[in-house]
Amino acid sequence: MISRGRMKKDLIGQAIILISTGVVCSLTTSQGWLITLVSLLTLWQLGSAVELFHQHQYKQRFVFVWLLPILLLSLPVMIYWLKSWIALLLGASLIVYFLITARDTLIVYRRPRSFWDL
Repeated sequence: MISRGRMKKDLIGQAIILISTGVVCSLTTSQGWLITLVSLLTLWQLGSAVELFHQHQYKQRFVFVWLLPILLLSLPVMIYWLKSWIALLLGASLIVYFLITARDTLIVYRRPRSFWDL
């Protein structure tokens, strides 16, 4: 059973990195910080998906575990074909994972607590 604390930490961590990315993107034109924050968010989400899949048998996150490496390996070809649209594709996939985490956190918080959770 996935704990409330685990989901809350995951959601807050992703939110902080996502908000930092938005602030950096709007305030500077430096690509270095943006690439660093997007890479950090990607690693956070990949670690979260792997941990949820292996420790909690949460099979819906397995899709992300396989989708991310395929997306990263096909990145050179997609950059050639999609040019600047690749940033939107990668950004959209990271935001979708964040929204899935937010939805799952709400589900965990609405679940009735057992005696042992008190």
